[in-house]
Amino acid sequence: MSTQTETPNPIPVNESDLQRLTEFAHLVTSAQDALTDDMVTRLASAFSEGINLLDRLTRNEGFTHLLREMDRPVNQRFLVCLSMHSRTPAGSLPRRLPPAVASED
Repeated sequence: MSTQTETPNPIPVNESDLQRLTEFAHLVTSAQDALTDDMVTRLASAFSEGINLLDRLTRNEGFTHLLREMDRPVNQRFLVCLSMHSRTPAGSLPRRLPPAVASED
């Protein structure tokens, strides 16, 4: 193991780098000034609720089964067909699903 007592070579920094760094510092300072305590509390609450929801969804066996089923091509085509027909008047809906959706399992 060797000990280094020499000073490392300085990294060359030009004026534009310093200017960008200064602008970034001003941006961060402005963002800190703009956020009120109430806004921080609401953001923290929203993130907390989002993480709580994500945790509940990933622990729910029914939801994970639904996600696996929605990954099947036949179910994806059905959802596309359903969304396309949701924009048409009720009287013009087909009585049966298209063959590509109805025939696969």
